[in-house]
Amino acid sequence: LQSGGAAGANQLGGIDFYAGGEGTDSPKYYFDDVYYDLAVTTLYEDDFEAYTTGGYIAEQNPEWWTTWSGTVGGGEDGMISEDVAMSGAKSVLIDETGGATDLLWLLGDKVSGAFDVNFYMYVPTGYCGYYNFQHMEAPGVEWAFEMYFHTDGTCKFLIAGETLEDYTYAHDTWIYCEHNIDLDNDVAKLYLDGEMIKEWQWSLQSGG
Repeated sequence: LQSGGAAGANQLGGIDFYAGGEGTDSPKYYFDDVYYDLAVTTLYEDDFEAYTTGGYIAEQNPEWWTTWSGTVGGGEDGMISEDVAMSGAKSVLIDETGGATDLLWLLGDKVSGAFDVNFYMYVPTGYCGYYNFQHMEAPGVEWAFEMYFHTDGTCKFLIAGETLEDYTYAHDTWIYCEHNIDLDNDVAKLYLDGEMIKEWQWSLQSGG
């Protein structure tokens, strides 16, 4: 469909960056860092609405989820919660109830290709958050990088031997965590709420 609603071609042609405006608006703007990529098939997407509230994600979907020890359906597993949600009514809770949650999202031990691994994260006031990426599905072999969201609103990121601490985050809001991982070129990029935090050599471990 065309912008006015008329039938048009199912085709992608181009973008016009025009110094135009409506009424008395004076045009002036900038653009930078253009990126045009071929979108690939979504491997896995989940809003967790199909799962039983109070149940556990790895127990209900073992194809994509497990725990650090491999034990599912208990305190180490991620509980389906209706406390808060980015969309719908449900999300996955990571806390210390019944034992510290240690949930693993299984990404398949990929060795080639480029991947986007993204999710929203919500940390309530008075609490902290943490996650890490692993190079292998087998836990504890290699930490790719680590992300700390401290209770005081500061962050610490351990990436390729660097400690990044010049960032803050807001409690009680959903943070969009984006990870672009290009195995073919051995490069990764981390974004929080659209801000690029770091680009680095993916094969390096968090300690360098």
